[in-house]
Amino acid sequence: MKIMVVGPGRVGTALAVAMQQAGHDIVGALSRRTTGLQADLFKQLTSAPVYQFPSTDVKPTTDLQLIAPPRMGVPDVFLLTVPDKAVTQTAQTLAGAGYFDNVEVIIAHCAGSMSAKALSPANQPGVRRLCWHPLQSIADPRMSPACFEGVTFTLDGDKEAVAAAKKWVTGLKGLPVEIAGEDRTRYHAAAVLAANAMTALAATAASVSGLEHGMTALLPLMRGAVGNIERFGLPDALTGPVERGDVETVEAHLKSLQDNPTAFDVYRVLGKATLDIARQKGSLTEQQLSAFLTLFSPGK
Repeated sequence: MKIMVVGPGRVGTALAVAMQQAGHDIVGALSRRTTGLQADLFKQLTSAPVYQFPSTDVKPTTDLQLIAPPRMGVPDVFLLTVPDKAVTQTAQTLAGAGYFDNVEVIIAHCAGSMSAKALSPANQPGVRRLCWHPLQSIADPRMSPACFEGVTFTLDGDKEAVAAAKKWVTGLKGLPVEIAGEDRTRYHAAAVLAANAMTALAATAASVSGLEHGMTALLPLMRGAVGNIERFGLPDALTGPVERGDVETVEAHLKSLQDNPTAFDVYRVLGKATLDIARQKGSLTEQQLSAFLTLFSPGK
């Protein structure tokens, strides 16, 4: 596949590197900035050029050679790795500029919260629309392609595009999973809880730890917890004072956090979620369960 990346940021560059190493041809990227940290890193890692993204007043007669040298021809795939709010407008701009006229092409986006319907402005006959979202946090594109190995990619869209994406994901050693477009909002909320909320939780824990290097000290504990989930699954991986029914310790924790409203609220809400897992594990008596429910109630 000849692939044009639209928006060569962290995700776009990481996917470009991975797809390139899997045997695909990265013909370049479209970006509002053709120089700068992101554009330069894309060029460095892929050896592919970065072209100027078209303005909204570009006419449909735009020469396709502006986005790919003649020897490369028209890309087979336009991979949109732009912010969620820009997906539909980006598709509209490209379609309005004539890039999808009289061609067979896949236009794909990676916004986990939005289905392939976000690409509806690209409604030309030969266009196939796709959402493929890697369930992974990409902080540095130089981690690619290893960062996609074993990672689930959720897919929805036109049948031909989904079929092609399944082959791409397999080539990246990932796991392709089809998901209904209407389920994407809750799915993406789960992804945010698993990644971004974990980062916020780590920062909150470090801030109340009283340790000079709290984050460094807590990382082995966090890795151990994740490792237990991987090895034993839920609810068996759960440990700690709630799982043990240690009401007095949890009550003392909450009292100690009353001067930190953010940490207090995080502890209380996650304590309630922990209680649900402990109930599944069967580690609590009815008396302990009732005491925890009182402690974790709002306004307590």
